[in-house]
Amino acid sequence: MSATTTAPGGWQLPGGNVEPLAAGLTLDETELRRQACKELAEEIGVHAAPEDLALWPVTRGEHGNIGVHYQAPPPQAQWIGRIIAVSRGESGEGC
Repeated sequence: MSATTTAPGGWQLPGGNVEPLAAGLTLDETELRRQACKELAEEIGVHAAPEDLALWPVTRGEHGNIGVHYQAPPPQAQWIGRIIAVSRGESGEGC
């Protein structure tokens, strides 16, 4: 885990920031779901369809940032192996 995260050395949920939108696109829930799926794939190699995500709480950070959280569908067999591999890799780095 990066030492520059908000909780260095601690476990965190996969996450990221909203990417700049192309001209003509609107930052709506459809786009947020699409970007959440992209982050899930980038962070831990899990691929899910945007419509399979369930909206979780929306939070507000101490600096005014807004967090939109989604729950991915229950892990499938191929996800479990990937999550275990990522966990072992992080544990091997002392996290």
